[in-house]
Amino acid sequence: MPAGTMEPCLLVIPCFNDHARLATYLPELCAAVQPYPHVRMLVVDDGSDEHNAALVRSLIEELSRGSTRVELLCMEKNVGKGASIYAGWSHARAEDQWLAFADADGATSASEVLRLLCIPCTIQEKVDVVIASRARMLGRTIKRRWTRHSFGRLFSFIAYLLVRLPVYDSQCGCKLVRQSAYLKIKDKLFEKRFCFDMDLLVNLHRAGAKIIEVPVDWVDIPGSKVSVFLDGGRMLLSLLQLRLRLRHSDKD
Repeated sequence: MPAGTMEPCLLVIPCFNDHARLATYLPELCAAVQPYPHVRMLVVDDGSDEHNAALVRSLIEELSRGSTRVELLCMEKNVGKGASIYAGWSHARAEDQWLAFADADGATSASEVLRLLCIPCTIQEKVDVVIASRARMLGRTIKRRWTRHSFGRLFSFIAYLLVRLPVYDSQCGCKLVRQSAYLKIKDKLFEKRFCFDMDLLVNLHRAGAKIIEVPVDWVDIPGSKVSVFLDGGRMLLSLLQLRLRLRHSDKD
């Protein structure tokens, strides 16, 4: 796609003690979006330890010496991935038509993130939400541990039963949301940690937002802070709490 045809977008990269992975991934992202002047990047440090925070700050200062459009927002304490993304999105400008995020681990490559950001300008229909999907389709490469894949499929199945969200993969760490659609539902969002994706997507879906999934190449990067066994139960509990909030909302 020719440079300049992408719609204005704020891309947030949340991180927590992630300098080692971000040091490789962030320069790749910066290089990928460089030809597109309407894309701004904001790294949100979610209360990293002093050492990691200093390294991330130094990395961004180095990248910003050129023409790279990347800034840093530091949270005073760890507030959760969802909360840090929403904090980043609160810095969007009126002209930013899209709000996006990509996980700092680089599991969704810079080229795939760029492909998703370009989707609204390459399809005929109007969409409000574009989400990366780890669907095993011809032409796509998915490298993922079987335990994470199995839990992901189980979680999606339970999510459909509880909240009727018609998506294959709600948890992939790269999403693009039209700012006008987000502003309509942002005051309804309560989940700020691992299950925030589901809270966001369910509320967008119930508000009538058009959601599409785009299969991407995806590689499981070592060092994830999410444990299938330790955090899986918390995610399911958060899903049940979301279900209860929706039922309560429907009664009002």
